[in-house]
Amino acid sequence: MTISRHLQKGRSSSNVTDISPNHIILCCYDYQKRGLVLFLSMKIQDSSINDLTHKIIGCAMQVHRTIGNGFQEVIYQRALSIEFDFQNLEYVREMEMEIFYRDTPIGLRRVDFFVENKVMVEIKAVEQLGPVHKAQAINYCEAYKIADGLLINFGSKSLDFKRVYNKDLIVPGIINKKKPEQD
Repeated sequence: MTISRHLQKGRSSSNVTDISPNHIILCCYDYQKRGLVLFLSMKIQDSSINDLTHKIIGCAMQVHRTIGNGFQEVIYQRALSIEFDFQNLEYVREMEMEIFYRDTPIGLRRVDFFVENKVMVEIKAVEQLGPVHKAQAINYCEAYKIADGLLINFGSKSLDFKRVYNKDLIVPGIINKKKPEQD
């Protein structure tokens, strides 16, 4: 399916091509140079991942609303497990994964939850999330080769959460100066 938007501004036009439900290509053509000047490929976030992360956040909100803040992290892990079960979410708690450096195993880490084989959930029970917490969650996504993750803090008066991504798997835009190959 092609959606054309010929924006005649001077000597160029734009063409937006929807190649799949989760991928868009934008091509700009320069008539004066008679060639493709920009190719932008954008992977649109899968709506099922968005729905899943919203459902996970909803579970966390329910736990926080019910027991509040001030407990140790393990209490929130247990409560969130119960809420995930109640919401029929498949998950692995404290999933152990090996960390590699140059294809050599260097240690084991445990992610708090791995939900529906898609989303890593790291939980905290601290007053305020800091950059080190976000970096840890991102590192887990990258080390485990997981595209999406959530960092959830139960320690503050209001539930705090951040969505994190593996930059190697989620690419907001790719610029390439040659025309895409057609399948």
